[in-house]
Amino acid sequence: MPDIRGFSKRDVAGAAKLLGLRLTISGEGYAVSQSIPAKSKVKSGQALTVKFKNP
Repeated sequence: MPDIRGFSKRDVAGAAKLLGLRLTISGEGYAVSQSIPAKSKVKSGQALTVKFKNP
């Protein structure tokens, strides 16, 4: 799992799709937190929640 902090919603959605993750988002702006820690191994179908905040 990459560190997606600072990514736009479009970039997060693309990364989640490539990794086969089920994405849930909240907020607007850029990613500030993610439910799966960076550098963790992920499995296809795993849930990822990302919180966004305006800069």
